Amino acid sequence: MGSRHMDSSPTVLSTIQPTTSYAAGGAGEPPDLASLLAAAERVLCTWDGVGDRLQREVSVLTQHRAVLRLHSAERARGVRSELPAGARLHRVEFAGQVYGTLAILPDAHDPSMPALPDANAQQLARACGVLLCLLEQGALLRVLCRHLAPEPLQPLTQRQREVLALIARSLSDDEIVETLHIAPDTLRRHRYDICTRLGVHSAHDLLLAAYQYGLVSYIIPDI
Repeated sequence: MGSRHMDSSPTVLSTIQPTTSYAAGGAGEPPDLASLLAAAERVLCTWDGVGDRLQREVSVLTQHRAVLRLHSAERARGVRSELPAGARLHRVEFAGQVYGTLAILPDAHDPSMPALPDANAQQLARACGVLLCLLEQGALLRVLCRHLAPEPLQPLTQRQREVLALIARSLSDDEIVETLHIAPDTLRRHRYDICTRLGVHSAHDLLLAAYQYGLVSYIIPDI
């Protein structure tokens, strides 16, 4: 696994080139998953204003048929954006966290109908919720990891990697000792050496560094 450092260099908003049409299908279809993922990658050129840029991307990807409204952004501005009469709202959420609403504007030719069918709008709202969750967690990790060195001070040995993998799985000291058939003093020495090589001084920073340097995965089991 490689390092997970993210490029945080400043990028002017105008340099982002959003998609100007649907990736597939006719006028009533939402952008496909590939288009949404491409939009998410574009907004990550810089973390500043990522929410505003995602709102802009959604508007362009849907040919201005949908408006992504983020609750936190509107609270920060102290205003609530106005929508045309007849706009249909779909909640944007994921894993119990509500991020805002996706407003589908009335159809230009028949204002009594939404510009996107409800089923497609709901799919788009769910996809936006997933993206916002990932973007928010990524931004949080970036803040938590910004004090870490760009790379480990020294590479870990194979044994140290094994110990680190078990620590990352939240095994207790007794469980690690039993799993690796080592003495408690040996485990303490390994932990100290791992922290020294990664340039960290706490259990909290150890787990952050292990993830940031690509030394462990918290979702892919060891093979």
